[in-house]
Order: sequence, then structure tokens, then C-alpha cells
Amino acid sequence: MAARTGFGLRAATGKFLDGLAAELAAAAEAEFRLTKPRDDGKTPRELGAVNELTFPAEVSYLLDVFFEIRRGAHGPITLRDIAAWAQLGDLEITKFSSDVILLLDEKFLRVQAEPIVQATKSIVGQLADIKQYEDSIRSGTRMASINPKKKP
Repeated sequence: MAARTGFGLRAATGKFLDGLAAELAAAAEAEFRLTKPRDDGKTPRELGAVNELTFPAEVSYLLDVFFEIRRGAHGPITLRDIAAWAQLGDLEITKFSSDVILLLDEKFLRVQAEPIVQATKSIVGQLADIKQYEDSIRSGTRMASINPKKKP
């Protein structure tokens, strides 16, 4: 009976930690997007965007660890990078912590690989252009500024 109780506790703890890891990864990905410069050099954060997701306090320290390791990485973070970081500080790192750091790096690299956002128009301006273009199609006149291809 005691073994079942212990197993249930481990399973519940694992689910709890997995949930915290997922919350941290989502909040970190949002943060990565807010700090990625657009084509005009400004970040969404500089333009007033905010991260509405919160970093769970229980695991937020792993984001700091991630950034420390990321500073020295020249590509995707590996388990070897994590082990070297831990050895420098004479620290032990758990499998859970390693998994979270690797997940954060996956999110970071994915955001960095995405095309740079064009800053020429706001989303409101882009939506207005689309509506205007749709209206011009309905009326039979095409807008040169939206569709620059000329018919032969």
C-alpha cells in the first residue's frame, strides 16, 4: 500500500512540474517575441506591447539559468552545455531542469528563426488595406498600391 501512495505522489508531482514547465515555456516564448527586433530595429516591447503571461515562481529561476547558458552557446543548447554550466558552479542539475532548459532553447531558437516582422504598417493599417482591396475587387477596379501587377 505504501508503494502505491509513493507512486501516486510521484505521478502527481510529475504532472504538477510538467504544468509549471509548460507555463514557463509559454511565458518565455511570449517574452522572446516581445524582445525580437522588427525590420525597423524596434521591438514590440519598445512599442508598448506587454507579456500578459506570468512566469511561475517555482521554476522561473530556470529562465535565468537558460539565459546564462545561452550566452555561451553557439547553436542549440546541448546536455553537455548544461553539464558544463553546472560544473562551473559546482551545482547539481536535475533531469527536469535540463529538460526545461532544452525546451526553453527550442522555443527561443524557433522564435529567432521566424521571419522578421515588417514594420511598415500596423496590423490595423494592414487590415484596412485588405478591406480596401476586397472592396476594389467587388467594384471591379483594382488598386495599384495593393496589387502592383499590371494587366498586359
